[in-house]
Amino acid sequence: MVPSDADTSPRPPTSASTTSAPRASTRWCVRASWIVATDAQASRVQAYSLDHQIGVSAVFSLETAHDMDCADMLDFLATDPHTHIVFVALTHLARPSRFLSAARACTRNKPVFAWCVAPDGQGQPVYQAAIERTGFVRVNDFEQLLDASQTAEAQGIQQGPLIESYREQMRRIMATPPLPAPDVRGLRAAHAHARQWIDRIETRGTDLPLWMGSNEAQMLLACFGLHADTNGSVDTDVEADNTIGVDIEADEGIKADAAIKAISGSDNGMTAVDYTIEVEIHDDPGFGAVMTLTPGSRLAHRPNIDAASEDRESPRTVTHLLPVDTTLVFDSLHDLMGINDSKDPKDPTDTTRPTDARRLPGRDIAQAAYALETLSAIVCGQSRLGAMTGQLEYSAGRWYFARARLLIVARGRRHPLSIRPYPFNLEQTIDWDGMALTFRPIRPEDEPHHAGLFRAQTPEDLYLRFFSMQREPDHARLSRLVRIDYAREMAIIACSGPADQLVVHGVARAVSCVEAHGAGESAEFAVAIRSDEKGHHLGRMLMERIIDYCRGRGMARIVGVVLKENRRMLALAQDCGFERQTNEDPTIWSIVLPLQDQAINTARRPDNRA
Repeated sequence: MVPSDADTSPRPPTSASTTSAPRASTRWCVRASWIVATDAQASRVQAYSLDHQIGVSAVFSLETAHDMDCADMLDFLATDPHTHIVFVALTHLARPSRFLSAARACTRNKPVFAWCVAPDGQGQPVYQAAIERTGFVRVNDFEQLLDASQTAEAQGIQQGPLIESYREQMRRIMATPPLPAPDVRGLRAAHAHARQWIDRIETRGTDLPLWMGSNEAQMLLACFGLHADTNGSVDTDVEADNTIGVDIEADEGIKADAAIKAISGSDNGMTAVDYTIEVEIHDDPGFGAVMTLTPGSRLAHRPNIDAASEDRESPRTVTHLLPVDTTLVFDSLHDLMGINDSKDPKDPTDTTRPTDARRLPGRDIAQAAYALETLSAIVCGQSRLGAMTGQLEYSAGRWYFARARLLIVARGRRHPLSIRPYPFNLEQTIDWDGMALTFRPIRPEDEPHHAGLFRAQTPEDLYLRFFSMQREPDHARLSRLVRIDYAREMAIIACSGPADQLVVHGVARAVSCVEAHGAGESAEFAVAIRSDEKGHHLGRMLMERIIDYCRGRGMARIVGVVLKENRRMLALAQDCGFERQTNEDPTIWSIVLPLQDQAINTARRPDNRA
């Protein structure tokens, strides 16, 4: 079973101002499409293309687009066969969350080069942080964007420094996270426990917004495994009850151990280095929660650093949208703090220290990135947290979050997130043949374990899944499967074992699409399980969960295509209520399940196993 190749992209945005330029007669004949903010820019693009004989497929102007915006146009261009490369000039985003989702989908299919300027009242760092998450290659001004189109026409889209810059950007945002996947199975319980603390504050009748007391802030962070140092070894100018360290055991029976275990650095006896990163999370009216990182100014225990020269340098600040991307945060910390480039940052045995006391090995920086991801998860999962401040401190081979302050706001007062976070509410652990089996959404850190799922399927099963013989997937393909946009698709995995030895037993995937005939939003699904674990109802359990998810998201139907020889999958689909429909390919059945007026009949054909 494989997702269909049918074009389910939106129709061309005909309400936008659209112009065309003559086809260039160069041997490359690049087809470029433009999205610009004003009609004047559209005219400038057309004139420039005519003067320099640059091929243009279409130019869309947002100024005269009444019911379309940049996101709609990007969705169309992402699968438009007449567009090879996209150029974007933006000064305003009407729907930030929709734009970010469409932009990331488009850059996965073709290069996008952009010049983006924050509108009045919108902070440029936040705006640039949003563009960074899209995969766009940024240029400095509109003239450079025009020059880039000329370069693309001359060099083509297969070679040259212009396209290499796009490939490098994609390698960066699709990179494998720096550490093995943290264990996220405790997030659901941790968030429930944290909500109890916030409810207690709210029921006191105090006026909101309100900065939470240090003890209460510590208790809330403890729900996620962030505790005060058990040895009490904190700086003398820091209150002990407001210094949060990293501990493996979670408070009151909550187990978020492996998720937080990655945060604690290796205890290698190095106490002479003290790093401080100022952390601030605030609510941005355009993009929701935003994290700002600034290197601290304290130089205690840094004998190799000239304090006078250090103070003369203005601190560099980096900004990330929430939920943060661990790989991008790792890169930011790499730039802010330095890294021991002679060692592999992902090598768990790398505990050596460089001679420069200002630099840390990559693994310790990766642990700091996961500490910041934990803070991001706390804010994303608690909508009444309006702000957070504190310091991420490194001492004696460990990271601590000190001077924590949390702002409680009234319900509905915080702006919505522009990127849908990891949906921890879908986590569920059951007993499966004497084994603790967890169903949860897929994460980028699952890449090596997802490769194991491919290796655990026979060539015959892979053929039935993909309709062709398959090679073992490379990093690029695996990254696309595990780095998903939760706003557009969902992949629920069934897994077991600790985080560093995770086994993925199966996966169910659904990708939303808007149907061409306007009948509403549907989802195209696929299911795969290990070949040696058939007959244990795993396929059925995964299918039920992906159907329930699509129904809860308001999908009109769920559809798929199955080879007629795949009798096991066809039997499972029939058992779940799918209807068979003829396909233009005589070797394939199309299957459809209406979702809003039909429930799964779990009692049918109980002896069917998949």
